Amino acid sequence: MSIRLSYRQASWYGATRKTVAFDIAREKNKPIFISETTPRHRYLDENLHISAMHWEDWFQPFFDHIEENQDVVKAISYINADWDAESMWSHWGDTRVQVNPLILERWMEKMSQPTYVNRSDKPYEIIGFNFAEEEHERE
Repeated sequence: MSIRLSYRQASWYGATRKTVAFDIAREKNKPIFISETTPRHRYLDENLHISAMHWEDWFQPFFDHIEENQDVVKAISYINADWDAESMWSHWGDTRVQVNPLILERWMEKMSQPTYVNRSDKPYEIIGFNFAEEEHERE
């Protein structure tokens, strides 16, 4: 079992409830999964001249927070979406990294660092997950 957190606004990085969650994770020796992460209310496809601001205000603090807490952060999930394309999520923005050349370049630089395990790295082998054993346990 892990502790699950969601990040949508940069101001949440230092929030008390996040600090408490990290403290509990360390105390209980539990991993943290930062899930459903997205820079809500950002439009990465607009105003490409403010790309650096998007990176500095949301992405850099997000990655800094992960790297400062590597002892407990074991997984992240970024929602790469055009939220406004779905009526349910109107005004959440367009957070697709590929629509912004600077964000994409910096994202790819981060993802290529050894801190981050990607699909091409065969993550199930790295974490020792055995599909055969999992299926056997379900029977």
